[in-house]
Amino acid sequence: MDKKTKDSKIIVSIPRSGYNFIRYSVEFLTKKRTPGSKTRLITSGDSVFTHTHTPITPKGISKMVLIIRDYKELQLRPNTENDFTNNFTKFYYDLVDVFEKFNGEKILIRYEDLITDINEIKKIITFLDIPLIEDFEEFAKNEEKHRLKSLEISNINHSGGKDTKFYQSQLNSTDEILKFEQGFKNYNPLLYEKYFKTYK
Repeated sequence: MDKKTKDSKIIVSIPRSGYNFIRYSVEFLTKKRTPGSKTRLITSGDSVFTHTHTPITPKGISKMVLIIRDYKELQLRPNTENDFTNNFTKFYYDLVDVFEKFNGEKILIRYEDLITDINEIKKIITFLDIPLIEDFEEFAKNEEKHRLKSLEISNINHSGGKDTKFYQSQLNSTDEILKFEQGFKNYNPLLYEKYFKTYK
């Protein structure tokens, strides 16, 4: 986690769920630095929130944003195993459980909404109380340009675009993913119903 952060707000996100574009957007629109291993647009100043990919919440947090993505897409995505330090299913549920048990102000953002509705970016910025410097409507009009610029800065290959089931659509057989889906559901039925049922 970024140590040079004085604020009490955090974004918790499963890896590969759009955090790089969130960083780019926040920095472009607010001219404030965001936490991460590599610099994006803003190189100086304190980060305006904290960020983690791990199921650990630091003390003193008053606001939390959770970013999640279809677990089947993450499981099928090449090299996903390198993004998780533990068993995928346990890791994901532990991350969601941090959000579930958090008693402060919180909002849930789904990756699928993030890539199909640019207004999700404004929702995050507004929730985190970060003043806008650039005009959001103008940013939204040039959404594709900004998404491509973000990918370029992050050095990420653009594969699925706005296809929310890109990797699932590449399968010749659904047997393997159906088996995984059942195991994922059975691991924690209560959290599955609340957070993941929509991904059927």
